Amino acid sequence: MGGANKKVTRRSLSFGYHPHSSIIHRLNPLTKLVALICFAILAVMLNSDFISLVLLAFLLLSYFGAGISLRHVISRLRSLLVFALLIAVVQLIFTSYGTLLFFLIPPLVPGFGPFFSITMTGVANAIILGLRLINIVLASALFIATTDPTLFAVTLTRLRIPYRYSFLLVLTLRLVPLFDQESAIVQNAQRTRGIPVDRGILRGFLTRIRYTFFPLIFSALSRVDNLTLAMDGRGFGYAKTRTYHRQSNFSSVDWIVTLACLIITIFLLWQFTFVLQLPSLFG
Repeated sequence: MGGANKKVTRRSLSFGYHPHSSIIHRLNPLTKLVALICFAILAVMLNSDFISLVLLAFLLLSYFGAGISLRHVISRLRSLLVFALLIAVVQLIFTSYGTLLFFLIPPLVPGFGPFFSITMTGVANAIILGLRLINIVLASALFIATTDPTLFAVTLTRLRIPYRYSFLLVLTLRLVPLFDQESAIVQNAQRTRGIPVDRGILRGFLTRIRYTFFPLIFSALSRVDNLTLAMDGRGFGYAKTRTYHRQSNFSSVDWIVTLACLIITIFLLWQFTFVLQLPSLFG
């Protein structure tokens, strides 16, 4: 029983905000949002396998600097990472132009084959598209893990965004990890009843829908009902503005990091668009 609770705790901590005192955690949420947008722009606009690997290495260093366990994040984003791998494999197999490396299916008998040529360009495209999705997903997960939702809402309110919309975003950031934790609790409860919710691929998926999805739906509806009553009781939406107990300050470090992200992004885009050629490992 203790092992099950420990497993649920680890699962709940692997997705959502991770309180910590690292320098990335101490940055203003707006600074981290600008950095995330700049990172995504570079990951999408610069079609280079070398730059994609450099961005991934920078991202891994950021996880280490933030004190976030990458293993738990990957375990929760496994399906998206498998999808990225599938995209890479499709690009690798169906890109027929470029320097030929080998055939996936060589000519076995006269008149049969070869099929599915593997080229240098296909390897580069596979790395670029696969790492592009991985980089964006992991960067977004790092932003969520290092950003306090309440401070994020305060920052958005200071940008003249109505607090109803900022509260909607905060509610999403808080409820998604909660539902993830409840999903683990429901699955552990079903396992104790002898229901195999984690066996097989297709059969296990259908079993999880039947014995996990529906209890979560009822739980979500109950939480929404309680949340609505609590918001009505506290007069949410009665006034056009509201006050916050915590404040989000923009320090000199935030200015430096924000300007550095913008300058580096603009410089790299200008250099690799008009001046230099994109570096490539498998061009």
